[in-house]
Amino acid sequence: MSGFWFKGKLSLLVSAFYLLSSAAGAAHAQKVVATIPVLFASDVTVNPLTGLGYVPAGNGVDIIDEKKNASVGFIAIDSSYGAEEAAINPFTNKLYVSTSQALYVVNTVTNKVIAKVNVPAVGVAVNVVTDRIYVSDFNSSVYVVDGHNNDIHKQISLSGGVENLAVNPVTNRVYVAEETFPGTVEVIDGKNDKVMASITDGGALTFNVGIDTIHDIIYTADQLGTVSVINGATNKLAATIHVGGQPADVSVDPLHQRVYVANSGLNAVQVINGVKNTLIDSIPVGNGPDYSDIDILRDQLYVVNSQDGTVTAINTK
Repeated sequence: MSGFWFKGKLSLLVSAFYLLSSAAGAAHAQKVVATIPVLFASDVTVNPLTGLGYVPAGNGVDIIDEKKNASVGFIAIDSSYGAEEAAINPFTNKLYVSTSQALYVVNTVTNKVIAKVNVPAVGVAVNVVTDRIYVSDFNSSVYVVDGHNNDIHKQISLSGGVENLAVNPVTNRVYVAEETFPGTVEVIDGKNDKVMASITDGGALTFNVGIDTIHDIIYTADQLGTVSVINGATNKLAATIHVGGQPADVSVDPLHQRVYVANSGLNAVQVINGVKNTLIDSIPVGNGPDYSDIDILRDQLYVVNSQDGTVTAINTK
């Protein structure tokens, strides 16, 4: 799942990111640098502070070292249901792993499960500023979990089938993808945990969400061949980009305004120029790429190829 960003003195951090963005070069030569075998891989999340990636796989989580681009460990999850998705708070060293029956909390210093939250969990996202965890249940609910005590803070009811979700910690808003016709994104205000907007995007069967946290732009992967661009300030559809295939996930590099689309229908990662909203590249990967995450500190994108049990590492620099 995509991104983390911002804690503490937000204004200083936002200013620093803007400076980094303006100083960064425009040239990119994305290329595959490694293919990592991870049996039953279903998702990936990276911790840019440690350079470690976490891949839910079977009844546990594989650990990937970004320097070696290799699996260096495994965290067992005591569940008869397979691990599905994961999200990390790099500031608390807590990893949140979803299964269909519960959300597991892992201490990534000891690589041990330290708590179990009894919610039917599918998608999971973390607000690293408020330390709230948002969990979708695939039906019509989003659960809000307090990261301090692992208690369920609230259950938010939505109208459609909830898929995946993402958090913008700068604006404290949560964006929830609904697999509907037409595609829909529900916007939750993190201040009061209430739905503040329902956006009809430019596609259908909205599966996943990625966020440019610097420029407040939301991107959705719509499974019938489009990527929708939403203005986070106005909650309005800004553009629809036709990419073909079956877009499954979106990871965003806000420093270079590049958007990476894992397209399971094309067995490729497509690259979008976020300034012009145009498709600029397509990178072949494994079979059935459906989840991804990017470490913008190391210019590394990781893509899960669910049909062949691998994770593709792409250098985005």
